[in-house]
Amino acid sequence: RSSDLGEHQVSVRWGGSHIPGSRFKVNVNVPTDASKCKAQGPGLNPGGVKFGVPTKFSVKTKGAGPGRLDVKALNTKTDRELPVEMKEGRDGTYSASYSPDEPGPYEIDITYDGVHIPESPFRVPVADPSRVTVSGPGLGDGDIVKVGEPLEYRVDATEAGPGDLVAQLVVGSARKPVEIPVEETGEGVYVVRVTPDEAQRHNVNLLYAGAPVPDSPLKLHVADPSQVRVYGRGLESGLKSGEAAPFTVDLSKAGEGDLGIEIDGPVEVKAERKQNRDKTWTVTYY
Repeated sequence: RSSDLGEHQVSVRWGGSHIPGSRFKVNVNVPTDASKCKAQGPGLNPGGVKFGVPTKFSVKTKGAGPGRLDVKALNTKTDRELPVEMKEGRDGTYSASYSPDEPGPYEIDITYDGVHIPESPFRVPVADPSRVTVSGPGLGDGDIVKVGEPLEYRVDATEAGPGDLVAQLVVGSARKPVEIPVEETGEGVYVVRVTPDEAQRHNVNLLYAGAPVPDSPLKLHVADPSQVRVYGRGLESGLKSGEAAPFTVDLSKAGEGDLGIEIDGPVEVKAERKQNRDKTWTVTYY
């Protein structure tokens, strides 16, 4: 019976004699069944793997019968195939590893004796957050934004591969970030809008595929001119020529910014400024 495993001999006679080549040796093996194979590991994570970092997975073929295991890793955006290193272990278990060297959507094809195993092809996104660019107001060194001023930031991830953008806002010394809406305006292009509502440092965390993008967090210096208080003799009428005229500028509730002092009059007047520890300035002119 062909269902009996092992070596069989097939005899073919004509006129009572074996024909040339008879007896024919036939080996009967266990039937091949690719559905009995199982693949698992971080290299098959549908949530993505890290760009430029070697990753691995394993394939178990025990119980699937004799066959050839083939594995391919393909970037479906560029049609470029990555080399996959395979090692055969015990009990029909194989280990596979590959290192994605460019971002993009990948398919991991795993076939056994030419047939896809369960869940193959595996779709694995690879993103490179370092290729994300951000543009918008207040990103330059020393740039100041104002309370109540709507800010819009453009985040371009078109060269970074597939992934999700998450934006978080941290105000002042708050430890817990608050997630803010992200609008996708095109494939891989996003807009993040922020309106500072108080005169404190605002940090905007931008995460792509779970990792910070360049320049994240965006550190926004927020000022509120309406909270500046000024007082002192130097702001009162009746000053005498040559007399010191001091006044105080209180910035304790005004946030971050640069103090500018200008004194216009018939002649040029020089002003001296002194910064105090309590976030006030003493300004004196003569």
